Amino acid sequence: MNFYTASSFRNIKDVQFINDRLIKQGHHLTYDWTQSERLDTPAALQRIGQLELDAVRASDCLILVLPAGKSTFADRLSRLYPSFLVIDQDVHARFLNTHYQKLLPLDGPNRLKHQLTDTIVEHARRQSDLHLIVCNANLSKKQRIRFLQQFPKDQYRTILVHFDLAEEVLLARVDASIKDRAEIRGAEDYRQILSRQRLERPEPDEADQVIRIRTQTDIESFLQDTAWFINEKASKGPV
Repeated sequence: MNFYTASSFRNIKDVQFINDRLIKQGHHLTYDWTQSERLDTPAALQRIGQLELDAVRASDCLILVLPAGKSTFADRLSRLYPSFLVIDQDVHARFLNTHYQKLLPLDGPNRLKHQLTDTIVEHARRQSDLHLIVCNANLSKKQRIRFLQQFPKDQYRTILVHFDLAEEVLLARVDASIKDRAEIRGAEDYRQILSRQRLERPEPDEADQVIRIRTQTDIESFLQDTAWFINEKASKGPV
């Protein structure tokens, strides 16, 4: 059997364990991304992204090691398209919690985090020609509309990617998470945050395109099908 194991870098030890066990049983790993260093040059990222895509296509079995969510999806997308830049709000939250915790409110909106994200997005808009993958959990329609107002419709093409996962799947994922909670303020855990959040599903008129992801198969189909990116040379915009 040909197989490929997908996950984020934080699960690299688990992925290596799975790969070793299956290889010892006589199965063939189509590509071992754990042997690659973290790369940041466009050419290197494109090469690795293509290797990963080819590996998925050549596999009889695709293994996804959780937790692996929107950040992993954004990372894979940026590897396939070097002109894409990932702006991950969880990274900003971790940075602030680590270095500027005293400036953060104990409860209520984390305005400093949102201001940091907005500043980076604004700089990327004005100082680069990159396509932006803005990776955050804008659960309410009001939040999404506020954010997308930064991108004039005559200059940008916007795509909302909606991970439409069942509640029991989300709960299982947070229970299995091994993240260190560095992006969370206070004493809450991921399950408590999930329980108080209420998702407003994206409507078709919120962006130029709304893409619904429900399974790993949907992710692979999205990554292999470039039809959604047909206007790359004509426009730029956030995903």
